[in-house]
Amino acid sequence: MLSLKIFASQVSRSSRPAWVGPGDLNAFFGLAVDNMSNLVILAGLLMTVFKFPADLVLYRMIPGTAVGVLVGDLTYTWMAIRLARRTGRSDVTAMPLGLDTPSLFGMVFAVIGPVAVLSKDPVLAWKVGMAVTVLMGVFKIGTAFVGEWARRSVPRAGLLGSIAGVAIVFIAFLRALKVFADPLTGLSAWVSSSSG
Repeated sequence: MLSLKIFASQVSRSSRPAWVGPGDLNAFFGLAVDNMSNLVILAGLLMTVFKFPADLVLYRMIPGTAVGVLVGDLTYTWMAIRLARRTGRSDVTAMPLGLDTPSLFGMVFAVIGPVAVLSKDPVLAWKVGMAVTVLMGVFKIGTAFVGEWARRSVPRAGLLGSIAGVAIVFIAFLRALKVFADPLTGLSAWVSSSSG
């Protein structure tokens, strides 16, 4: 969703804030492409790996997810507008909301997929996935009250752990799979390169 960047250099405190600022178009398309690619990954995994029916995925799950993201983005936009009006600040930005890739894979392979395999009922798996999503939201709301304390207490590098986890998967894990595919050659090369 288009972030509400309101620049002090463009708008005085007495005038109306600007709705669009430099970089917003790029940010919008970046977030839109990211969310669309995550929806394609979600649909592909559910329909190919777990044999979900296409009508359930394409006519219920994907539209429901898209509407949820839209409602969340509109809510954040409304909150940013309220904050800008209440404080008189001209540098307020709405937080973009979307699907994050680690959670997508977690939900598919740790919640929805296993429930579908065990129950043989994709609709039940979808409902369990929705329930887990609600519980995750409740957990996040509950932990929001200690967010400032955690931000002050935990080193910044520790707060970036999920991004580092994805990077490790792409950088190290996929290469390690190649090593283990041919263990004699791969491990001997790995040992000789790591020994100095």
